Amino acid sequence: MAQDTANDPGAAPGPKDRWRRWSRRRRVLTLVAAVGAAGAVAAGTVAAVHYAGTEESGGVAASAKLTPAGEVACAKVIAEGTVARTETQGDRSRVVLDVARYLKPERGPEETTFTVPRAEAGYFPEGERMLISVSRFPKEPVQSFTGAEATLAWDRLAADLPASRDMTCDHPG
Repeated sequence: MAQDTANDPGAAPGPKDRWRRWSRRRRVLTLVAAVGAAGAVAAGTVAAVHYAGTEESGGVAASAKLTPAGEVACAKVIAEGTVARTETQGDRSRVVLDVARYLKPERGPEETTFTVPRAEAGYFPEGERMLISVSRFPKEPVQSFTGAEATLAWDRLAADLPASRDMTCDHPG
């Protein structure tokens, strides 16, 4: 005959009683964990939004870089020309471009130079006509465009130039 543990306080708990007790604990622990996780996500979101709007993070400048006009605002040089030569300098390569026309600045010398990681020097072969956009931040990559892509990029960058004049770019993005 089965023993009734519900009415006998001295009896060992049966499997059904043990399940009820664990189920309640699990529910409470799951609820506590879910509330804690939701709180952590909310706190992280608030902190990220706050930090993104501070001068320390770049505020408008950092978010400006995410727009086409922001790319132009953060460019030190945007020019089209022909690669005159590439010179190895340790782990970097110095690229010399004979400039046919400038977008930013509006005017400049007949040659402009920039450096790229040595492994990327092959993307700048001597005699290649290209459009380049060099960031004001040395660790950011140089953007380069050749052929029909260069014409499209020039048109896009030229269209974004007026809006870029009202933007600041104090931090890499």
